[in-house]
Amino acid sequence: MNIIKVRKGSKVKSVIARFEVKKYSERSIAVFGDTFKIKDLLENMGGIYNEYLRDGNDRTPGWIFFQNQEKKVIDLLYSKAVAKRFMKK
Repeated sequence: MNIIKVRKGSKVKSVIARFEVKKYSERSIAVFGDTFKIKDLLENMGGIYNEYLRDGNDRTPGWIFFQNQEKKVIDLLYSKAVAKRFMKK
C-alpha cells in the first residue's frame, strides 16, 4: 500500500491531495482518493474507473490498472503535472 500526498512546494507542509495505491487482485492495482481533477490523466494511462470497487468490506470509487503499471501510476501521482492541477484555483 502506498499513500501518496501531493504537497505545495518543497518546504510547505500542507497536503493538497491524497491517493492510495493498493494491490487489488493477482493482476491489478487500485488507486483510491482525490482523483477527480486528474481523471483524464488516469484514463490516458489505461485506468478504468469503477465506482463500486471493494476496499476491505466497503465499496469505494477508484481506478483499476494492471499490476505491471504500478511504477508508472505512482510516478504519475508524484508528478508536477498532478501537483499543478491541485494548486489551480
